[in-house]
Amino acid sequence: MTTADVPPLEGTIGQPRALDAIAFGLSISSPGYNLFVADPVGSGRESTVHDFLRRFAPSRPAPSDWVYVYNFAQANYWAGQAGHDLVQAADVVLALTRRKYRSNLIEERIDELINTGAVMIDTAGAKEGQVNGVAVLDLGGYAFGMPSRITARVSPGRGSVQSIEREIKLSGPIHSKGFLILSGYLAGKFCQQYPLSLAATITFEQSYEEVEGDSASSTELYALLSALAGLPLHQGIAVTGSVNQHGEIQAVGGVTTKIEGFFAICKAGGLNGEQGMIIPAANVPNLMLDEEVIEAVQAGQFHVWAVRTIDEGIELLTGHPAGQRGPDGQYAEGTVHRLVEDRLRNYAERLHAFSADHSTEAEQSHSTTNPSTRR
Repeated sequence: MTTADVPPLEGTIGQPRALDAIAFGLSISSPGYNLFVADPVGSGRESTVHDFLRRFAPSRPAPSDWVYVYNFAQANYWAGQAGHDLVQAADVVLALTRRKYRSNLIEERIDELINTGAVMIDTAGAKEGQVNGVAVLDLGGYAFGMPSRITARVSPGRGSVQSIEREIKLSGPIHSKGFLILSGYLAGKFCQQYPLSLAATITFEQSYEEVEGDSASSTELYALLSALAGLPLHQGIAVTGSVNQHGEIQAVGGVTTKIEGFFAICKAGGLNGEQGMIIPAANVPNLMLDEEVIEAVQAGQFHVWAVRTIDEGIELLTGHPAGQRGPDGQYAEGTVHRLVEDRLRNYAERLHAFSADHSTEAEQSHSTTNPSTRR
């Protein structure tokens, strides 16, 4: 056994009392109550608190206002440099900007790879079976959103929807769970009258490390539906969100960071007014976006769409109605779901015909090579 065979440990190790205290503090919602976490530099307190907040925030109401204080000494220094007697908002903003500059070298290098085309990310046009997802890369004190291309290919098969990452053991258990939900969604939505006769592969392109988490499960499903329907997806729209077997979009973590990460890539290539990001509606109360992103949204240069279902998201990505079953049990012509259902029915019929033809050929061959003898 090597270290590669050992499952990763989640959370902070060796401080159970501190973790219990933070969890207890976050559970208190009394007005005026504040939680302060103090520990030596390098002990991981900031990453630990961020991890707790990401898990607590989706289930808690948004506060009436946000106050973010990172380092009094840094803001005080810049206030002194500017000749201010008191620390002003501009001094705090400058301190945060300088802190980001000290921490974001890796982010800048990845952005350069994307902007030069070494890492392939499209932010304009439309392509079939291809969509942009965004992951959060946490460096322990600084985190940023990193876009990635997700693609899907389909053909007739035996009901197999495969994640390439899962097949080569680069998929964590939560990602695998989220991915397996896709087959359940397809079978329940489209295949009540015939078997799911599909062979599909989905992958994160140019990804060479383990993929974990289910926040891209809706993104993977959009790519799969696009490939089945033969409809291209807008490449200027990135997606995050978990999906369940009924097609409902569930809250995920790091949404603010993901939006800002994709915005930075779109801005570098030129904002065209059609770009943006689809997020779960349940995450809207947790957003705390950078002022630059807010201004771009207000100016109509960038968009943030909140959705509750796969149907809402696929309509934004394709520009076509998702479709609802009519009294005859059929989806309307030209809708996304009608196109998907027609493709899956066609696959089932072709597979059935193929199996029947080969079965007949096998019987004839057997009869020719082993003629019966009459007596």
